[in-house]
Amino acid sequence: MDLHPLIPDETADLVAAVPPQILESLRAYAVERRPTGNFLCAVLANNLQQAISYADPGNMLALAAIGRYVYNALPSECWGSPGAVAAWLKARPEDAAEGCENDEGMDSE
Repeated sequence: MDLHPLIPDETADLVAAVPPQILESLRAYAVERRPTGNFLCAVLANNLQQAISYADPGNMLALAAIGRYVYNALPSECWGSPGAVAAWLKARPEDAAEGCENDEGMDSE
């Protein structure tokens, strides 16, 4: 898969290790501030327990690679806590959907 021109810290190694559908969701979240599903919302909010509980078998196997991608490629202000995720999504265009797919149980800061 090609590198995304609007995510300058992406590398071929980071991209290659992340499942394509997860990569697409992370890129849309970072570039368009598009909300993610429960699994990625938990990853972005730095909630390992919830990420594990929402992960399907493929995402469970790729969890470390997904974490490396988030840490190394995405803007630091868009992840790391529930508050960072909420602030990132709040700054999206007016017509965008609200919050994560299901932010129930996501502790806020």
